[in-house]
Amino acid sequence: MVTPIIAVLFGSSFHLVSDPTTAISIVVFSAISHHAEPGTPEFLTLALTLTFLAGVYQLAFGFARLGALVKFVLHTVVIGFTAGAAILIASSQMKHITGIIIPKGEPFLHTWIDIFQGWNSINGYLMLIALVTLFVAMISKNLTPRSPGLLIRMVVGSTLAFF
Repeated sequence: MVTPIIAVLFGSSFHLVSDPTTAISIVVFSAISHHAEPGTPEFLTLALTLTFLAGVYQLAFGFARLGALVKFVLHTVVIGFTAGAAILIASSQMKHITGIIIPKGEPFLHTWIDIFQGWNSINGYLMLIALVTLFVAMISKNLTPRSPGLLIRMVVGSTLAFF
């Protein structure tokens, strides 16, 4: 929750994803989950180390002015990567929206199999919170595009979850 609050305070960008579930999170999780059990101190150590090293590489690439190489990546590749990341992020969050128990580190296909098998046990309150938050997101983006939409969604969803 810290990242979206900081992003709201310092502005947003169409080119920057300021969310606790960015694409780099998926890459870090998939790279580390094969070497340590998620949630263990060893996993946390590996995640922090990999995150630090990714930052060092990004800083080095920035100093070397290698950002210009991005123009050689096809737009369709970027769209495909972004769409794939969005689908993986949405799938990983379905357990929080539906209340269906899905084991950690479950592959994409198994996640959806678990959701369809547990369809009768969906938590209506969680689904209501998710749908209202999504509705507020769409309305706030269309009616007041200059407002801090991410913060508004977070406050509305958190308040609804509290009650």
